[in-house]
Amino acid sequence: MSGRIRHLDALRTFSMLFGLFVHGVMLFTPDPFPFVGLVSRHFRMAAFFLVSGFLVSLVAARTSQGAMIRRRTLALMLPFCAMLALVHPFTLW
Repeated sequence: MSGRIRHLDALRTFSMLFGLFVHGVMLFTPDPFPFVGLVSRHFRMAAFFLVSGFLVSLVAARTSQGAMIRRRTLALMLPFCAMLALVHPFTLW
């Protein structure tokens, strides 16, 4: 399979943005929209992980295993280390 599968990228993006909405709303009220919380619990996370796993398997099929692991490590560890250096001292203070 060549090229991007745009509708799956769109579904993953929608799941992520819907999660931001749900968590943002829950900051101010515990459960303002019970149906939204129900949909979020039963659909959003499962769809996000399913689509993300499928897309990662497509990337793994195109590149070598070492290159994929290096790329994913950089994509995950760089923000983690940056936030650890920038945010963690403030949480301790």
